[in-house]
Amino acid sequence: MGMVKCQYCLVKGDKTLMEKGIHKKGYIHKNCIVDFRDNEKKKAVEQEQRRELYSYLLCLHNAIEIPARNLLRLKEIKENKNIEYKLILEAYKISEEKIKWFISNVLDYRNDSEGINACITLMLKHGINPAFQERKNKAKQEIHQKEMYEVKTRADMSLGAAARSKVKDEMDISHLL
Repeated sequence: MGMVKCQYCLVKGDKTLMEKGIHKKGYIHKNCIVDFRDNEKKKAVEQEQRRELYSYLLCLHNAIEIPARNLLRLKEIKENKNIEYKLILEAYKISEEKIKWFISNVLDYRNDSEGINACITLMLKHGINPAFQERKNKAKQEIHQKEMYEVKTRADMSLGAAARSKVKDEMDISHLL
């Protein structure tokens, strides 16, 4: 029986208590598999969001590539402020007109590292808080719509019981017939 290190939790354990082939580097504890797969899904979502942001930046700055320095700054913003790439993209879209004006009138269409860095600063200054607020408002609205749907559904269900019960009408003469 050999002892090997789990590639997810990095704790050594008996090889027979682990699965091989789930992680490309080696073994994973059987009880770490679910967490490992969840983590892989989160990484894939983050990778897709980063790819969308990168594509947007290429178009916005009319560039062939974004300098590594700027990508590093965006990564630091994401990690230090705990902001996902999707929210950064939303912030860019909110402040897009100001950034385009800045690119054409101040940067004279320069798309070097300093120019892109200035646009990141503009996005943070004019876009990140409104994007965050818009997201919060959207979440509140979705919750409100869900609650209204549930109230309406309950009301519709109770209407059936009220319709079935007999209501006496003062003008009803059916008992005389």
